[in-house]
Amino acid sequence: MKIASSPINSKINNVFIHVEDLKKSVEWYCDLLGISRNNDSVESPVYNIPVTSETGLTLDDHTFDPNYCSSSAVTFSRFDIVNPINPK
Repeated sequence: MKIASSPINSKINNVFIHVEDLKKSVEWYCDLLGISRNNDSVESPVYNIPVTSETGLTLDDHTFDPNYCSSSAVTFSRFDIVNPINPK
């Protein structure tokens, strides 16, 4: 089967994650990815995590949409990741 060529590149440019608490989510994702952050620059409705790859990461608290149902958003929850080689 021959696959037709496509004018669309097969890559992801940006990922949007809907969150309920933007500041806590920025803190969690930056800690998880080892990225420094400036909490004063976190302002609703979106925050772009400063990743250094082609794919961006944007957190969105959806406050601009009065009809948005927050129960369908990704709920922020914190958990600790333990390094099995060097547990703390």
